[in-house]
Amino acid sequence: METNDQKNNAPNRQYVYYFYDDGTNLWMATYGGGLNCMNKKTKQFTYYTTQEGLANNDVYCIVPDEKNNLWLSTNYGISCFNITTKKFKNYNEHDGTQSNEFNHWAVFKNNNGEIFFGGINGITQINPQQINAETVAPPLQITNVSVMGVPYVSSLHLSDTKTIELDYTQNKLSFQFAALSFVNTQNNQYKFRLINLEKDWNNTTNEHSITYNNLSPGKYIFEVIGANHDGVWNTNAASITIIIHPPFYATWWFKTFILLAIAALLYSFYRYRINQILKLQDVRNRIAQDLHDDVGATLGSINIFSQVAKNKMQTNTLKSLEALENIELASKEIIEKVSDIVWTINPTNDTNEALLDRMKAFAAKLFQQQTISYNFNDTAFNIYQKLTMLQRKNIFLIYKEAFHNIIKYANCSNVSITIQSQQKTFSMKIMDDGIGFNTNEITAYNGNGMRNMQSRAKEINGTVNVTSQTSFGTTVELLFKV
Repeated sequence: METNDQKNNAPNRQYVYYFYDDGTNLWMATYGGGLNCMNKKTKQFTYYTTQEGLANNDVYCIVPDEKNNLWLSTNYGISCFNITTKKFKNYNEHDGTQSNEFNHWAVFKNNNGEIFFGGINGITQINPQQINAETVAPPLQITNVSVMGVPYVSSLHLSDTKTIELDYTQNKLSFQFAALSFVNTQNNQYKFRLINLEKDWNNTTNEHSITYNNLSPGKYIFEVIGANHDGVWNTNAASITIIIHPPFYATWWFKTFILLAIAALLYSFYRYRINQILKLQDVRNRIAQDLHDDVGATLGSINIFSQVAKNKMQTNTLKSLEALENIELASKEIIEKVSDIVWTINPTNDTNEALLDRMKAFAAKLFQQQTISYNFNDTAFNIYQKLTMLQRKNIFLIYKEAFHNIIKYANCSNVSITIQSQQKTFSMKIMDDGIGFNTNEITAYNGNGMRNMQSRAKEINGTVNVTSQTSFGTTVELLFKV
């Protein structure tokens, strides 16, 4: 029969080698089209090929037996097709056939039901009555696990090992497995999967090993099911759990630690910014207080002196002139105080260099007017030492107060100023060679000047120490931690 029609109303190929009529269906052995079945009533064809389990699509002969099976010789062994279940069972030279290749029309069935198929190397005799399917599902066992190409070894036998734990560098695994059916073992079949990597079973195969490369850290379960040569499956999978631990930097506790560290860092930065704002607010409050106390008091004095000068202008000229002189002094004082405050809050002066320059300029201006020699030594001072605005402000005001006391009381010829920093400690020492005084009978340094210096040192958590001896000068030293 020759045809080019590929629809379900014609054979699957052009050449048909053999026919068998069972009364209901006409069975055809085709060249390349497998086993074809035509329903004699509907004229519809059904095709059975290797996709349905046929040994080979070149079918040469068809012979029925008494068990409702069709025996087919092919170009790759013999197939037994059960008409009821529509299942194939295949046999090849591993099962004892003369070879895998058979000849066209070379078939004979005797009165005992024995079937003889002719092939390229002789005749294969089959007695269907003596061929019984193995109906017991074979036990399954994982026979070997290799890690990075090296067999895994433990104190337990592999069959008793439920879990294998590895580190992240051991990410190449090989599994070997077997169905414990020892008849035609080459026809045993397997399906396997690695849960957490594969959702579905792999395609059926007679290979009994598999390798997985570059596995990510995680928990895996390897499962395998199998069937014997008669296709009886054992769906009770053999399994083993594999745990690949991640590197420490990929663990949950390390990630949690990093998140907490970042949160702590952000919170620390937030607290730092809040503290900076509070410190700035504190400086502003102190400046406002200084303006209120010093400038306010001085302006109050100017107001009083101006009233006195006004009242005495006609009656007492000397008192009026004295009041005017006091107004002049108070005006200079307020100008100086405002100048100090403006200098302190000016961002361009937020450096140690600016502080030293202002201190040197003040000393030069003051002592040159008094013909006093001075030496300013800052070689031991770390110019990069961090000083706050409040610290710079109080350093300079204590420095000024000490100089004013020298001019007023010391009667000296030489003054030495030493600025230095050692191990996070700031030190400013001012020494004169003046008349000095008995520290047990403090007079000049027991007034507002000394109290002002102590108060300003306290603002920066420092101390001012005054040492003096009659006829041997006086030393004022400021110390505080940076």
